[in-house]
Amino acid sequence: MVGKRTFIGWPFLQEGLVMAVSDSLFKYEKLVLVPGTLAKVVSNAYSHQSLSHWKGKAEWIEILYSKRCGVITDDLDVLVHVRPLQG
Repeated sequence: MVGKRTFIGWPFLQEGLVMAVSDSLFKYEKLVLVPGTLAKVVSNAYSHQSLSHWKGKAEWIEILYSKRCGVITDDLDVLVHVRPLQG
């Protein structure tokens, strides 16, 4: 999924590019490890501080969609980090 296009911002959709996918333990990103080669998906472990930031962000998304959009979600296990595309 990293490096693919998707739609974000429900209910008013906008196209975006998936930059990373994360769970409570790792963040999976596409990086070029050796110059001149293809990018590979690499997992980076979270520090203790980053882990609490991830949990806070997941809870904030749950509250936002619950209060503003009327969408009830269960606990979030995965976050998809997307950069909006213009055009």
